[in-house]
Amino acid sequence: MQNVTKLIPSRIYTCDFELFGKLHNAYIGRNTLEGARVLGITGWCESTKRGTFRGQLQGPPHKIMVMRNWLKDTYFGKQILTMKKATKILTSQIYNCDFQMFGNFKNSYIRTHTEKGAKLLGISGWCDTSEKGIFHGQLQGPPHKLLVMRNWLVDSPVLKSSVDFLLFSEMKLLRQRTLNDFKIRPEKELYAQHFYKEEIKDYNNLI
Repeated sequence: MQNVTKLIPSRIYTCDFELFGKLHNAYIGRNTLEGARVLGITGWCESTKRGTFRGQLQGPPHKIMVMRNWLKDTYFGKQILTMKKATKILTSQIYNCDFQMFGNFKNSYIRTHTEKGAKLLGISGWCDTSEKGIFHGQLQGPPHKLLVMRNWLVDSPVLKSSVDFLLFSEMKLLRQRTLNDFKIRPEKELYAQHFYKEEIKDYNNLI
């Protein structure tokens, strides 16, 4: 991230960060969210069980550099900021991501909300409610759009109060789309993958 002259602003990069020290997590979350929105950066952030504050940023490399300085200048002092080297995302490539949602929510609303977000972003895939009451589905599209879609699901005020947690699989590169549109599937089946847990209540989503 130090050789700025070789970075191409029109390309999308991703970068992970983590803050160590005596942190006021509520303030950090709001301030990080504000900086990301001002810069037009997508991503996420959360407070960890070990007391650190971490997240991921996606956007043009020059904006990630500005966001890095925003975090560094704001929390300068006893806090230590670590950031991994920004890596390029090929936005023209198509990735696949599976998700599951657990909680006490209205299936008619969650299906409509998911379909609306996917079609606005141009993401293909499907969603369904399994026989066990788990809302799940599959998303296909450019990686930066999949991240925005994740925030769309997590950031809904209605869902925040009714969803216990949301699970996302790792994104996998596809040679081409296997689904041409986003649809609500009538099938009742449980689609299991290797998911990692994301506690909605701990997230301050960057959109």
